Amino acid sequence: MNRVIVTYGLLSGAVLSALLVLSAMVMKNVGMDRTEYVGYASMLLGSGMMFLGVRAYRNTIPAASVHFRELLKGGLLILLISTICYVITWDIVMRTIMPDFAERYAAMLVDKARAAGADSVAIVAKQSEMAKLGDMYRNPLTRAALTFLEPLPIGLAIVLLSAWGLSRKRPAPVSIEGIAVS
Repeated sequence: MNRVIVTYGLLSGAVLSALLVLSAMVMKNVGMDRTEYVGYASMLLGSGMMFLGVRAYRNTIPAASVHFRELLKGGLLILLISTICYVITWDIVMRTIMPDFAERYAAMLVDKARAAGADSVAIVAKQSEMAKLGDMYRNPLTRAALTFLEPLPIGLAIVLLSAWGLSRKRPAPVSIEGIAVS
């Protein structure tokens, strides 16, 4: 694997992880409902390193072969490394800073349903749904898979836009007095 891909994957993962820990600490003290947007903003900020990684990767390969597909491949590898760092960090956060995350999240969603005026049947249904989600979340593999999906849409969008914006098309051959020059 290219050194640039590993370096920027780890850099992006470090930014995502640091911001995740920061948001978890804020979430624990301020409340979950106020930090949802902070979490997505931090994912967007962390994904900015992916753009820089795709650009650095582009600069390591010959200009004639800098196509969208090649940059997309490099960007997806950076995204994979970054997301793995994010999943590992979330598991550590779950075990140390927020061991009661699933219960607090479920309670927040049930309280939101109550505040929105849901009837008792809807509240019981939401509680049942949250209990099932809590059971799923206790399984480390399921939790890892769900966590893996969190930064993926934003990271994928950044990688696609980066690969598209940074790819170079081959210059058209120039003809000088009947002689084709590439």
